[in-house]
Amino acid sequence: MNTKSRLKEFLKNQGISGRTFSEKIGASENYFNNSKTLGSEYLEKIHEVYPVLNMDWVITGRGEMLVAADGQLNWDNVFDAEKTGVWQSKVTLLENELALKNELLELYRAQTGGGKQKSKTA
Repeated sequence: MNTKSRLKEFLKNQGISGRTFSEKIGASENYFNNSKTLGSEYLEKIHEVYPVLNMDWVITGRGEMLVAADGQLNWDNVFDAEKTGVWQSKVTLLENELALKNELLELYRAQTGGGKQKSKTA
């Protein structure tokens, strides 16, 4: 796996689009997609914009993908506002779906006498 592959893995892991990533580091999306290597100016910008990304991992593949100075993840840096909004929307949709299924289950139980079937004895 090379540097670009590891960066793509990071983006997938964090739910960041290639377009958003390119904009944040000041590169065109075409540059990121088409160049074989990334210049040091982009690696420095990546480190500045994504401080939890382990640059040793990006460059060499050694270590863990994410780091923090105290060894703990800083979730404020891991999740940017765009990603948090997407996850909040997904959670809301799932909560609504669960509420609807619970309502359907209650209707079913009401129509079937609590969902219990009486056993037939011979």
